[in-house]
This record gives sequence, C-alpha cells and structure tokens, in this order.
Amino acid sequence: MYRVLSILGINQQYVATKRGYVTDAYILKYDSLGRVIEKQVALLSSTSPRTMATLNDWDLVETYKYYPNINKLKEVRNHKDNITTTYLWSYGGQYPIAEILNESLETIEDIIGRDTLRALQNSYAPNMSMIDALRSQLPHAQIITMTYMPIVGMTSYTDAKGYTQYYEYDDFGQVKEIYEWVNGNKNILKCDVVIYPYMYQLL
Repeated sequence: MYRVLSILGINQQYVATKRGYVTDAYILKYDSLGRVIEKQVALLSSTSPRTMATLNDWDLVETYKYYPNINKLKEVRNHKDNITTTYLWSYGGQYPIAEILNESLETIEDIIGRDTLRALQNSYAPNMSMIDALRSQLPHAQIITMTYMPIVGMTSYTDAKGYTQYYEYDDFGQVKEIYEWVNGNKNILKCDVVIYPYMYQLL
C-alpha cells in the first residue's frame, strides 16, 4: 500500500514499504488544474535496500511525462540508458499514432510545430505523411506508426524499418484479415499480433 510521504506544492511523493524498507517510490507532479503532468520513479536496489530515513535524495530510474489535456503518455525517459521515447496521439487524443525512440518531443515540435501537433491530436483524419516524413528528418530515431478506425481498432501498423501490416474487420468489429502489400499484390498473413492503444494510458 502506498502512502503520501510529503506534499511539496503541487507535487506528491508516494512510498510503499515492507518491513521497514522501501519497496517502491515515485513522485507525481501536477499542473495548476490538478492534472498529472509527470511521474518520477525512484531507483531502488535489492542489494542495498533503503529505509524511509535514507530516502532523501532520489536517484531516478525512469521519468514519465503526460499530455494533461488527454491524460495520455507523452515521453518516457530511461535515466540509466539516457533514452527518451516520445508518443504522438490523434483521433481526438484517443489513439497513439507514433512511438518515437531516441528523440524528445521538443525536437519534434521544432520540426513540425507545436500548433500543428496540437491540431494533429484533435484530428480524426491525421496527416500520416507528415509523421512518416520524420523517418528521414530524424535518422537516429526509431519510429513506429499506427492508424485506426475509431471505436473498431487499428487499421495499420508500420514498424521502425518501414514494414507495414494492415488489419481488416468484419461487421462485428473482429479482425477478419491481417495482410501486407507485396509488389502491388495483397498478401494475407497468418498471424494475429495486434498492438492495443491502452498500453499507452496513464501509468
């Protein structure tokens, strides 16, 4: 069970303990409207357990940042490997359309524009060519993109190498076909791997 260790302005520290030792600890940061904008997770070691008395200066293992207006994941930073992954959303902020490894949202905003990204988030017909162009504009990044039929499900998934699978649904909203295009020909695949949007919800 977590308990609030302290409240620092609009930040809160949550700590879980077992037999006097800290098992998990994180800080939540809020904006002026009380919406979560960041989660900082403390680095804890099983070989050097920490007590409440020693939990003063927090070494971080991961930081999660959120879009407060849609309550969805914006960035994840792995402090150990110094890797940042950015997430772009669309379809009214309901579905993730891009996962961008090794690049920050700030850099993406410099390329596309903050207002354009905000409009993209609100759109129900996202301009995916603009997102696909980032593959050449950010050569060191690994970019995964997705498109959707709202309420029904994912309609395409393109991996970091540019390979795309497509998903077709029946009248009941169940996946009917998973296929690829090869030299202009539709090739039906025998697989059932689907990436679901809920994996990017608030952590």
